[in-house]
Amino acid sequence: MATSAVHDARRVTTGLGEVWKVSENGYKLYSCCGHTHTAIDAALSLRQEHGWNADQVLEQVREVRVATYGPGWDIVSELNPRTPYQAKFSLAYVVSAALLEGAVGLTQFSEDRFGPSGVIQGTLARLLPGSVPLCPRN
Repeated sequence: MATSAVHDARRVTTGLGEVWKVSENGYKLYSCCGHTHTAIDAALSLRQEHGWNADQVLEQVREVRVATYGPGWDIVSELNPRTPYQAKFSLAYVVSAALLEGAVGLTQFSEDRFGPSGVIQGTLARLLPGSVPLCPRN
């Protein structure tokens, strides 16, 4: 029920032993919440399309708006994560990292980037909290 307010419990056993869900598995390209992956892809594409480096992003990008659906927003709405785990569920953090650093990998979730007051890593700390307006779409 992570992304729905209703459920059908029969779906758990329908086709059991006949239908194998393993064929529907996918791979996560980023080590963070799947609800953030499309926004990461868009941010990385923009960065590449414009040939931006971190300084150019800070200079040329005035605002980033990311819209998502309600249940997804509930999971990824942390604006200024204080731990790597919180960062994995922060749409603002991962989009900012993608734009500024051109990557959302293990480095972006290292312990030394976070502190009790939030993100402490250089350019990311200047952007957060709240500089990436996010809005849930219902």
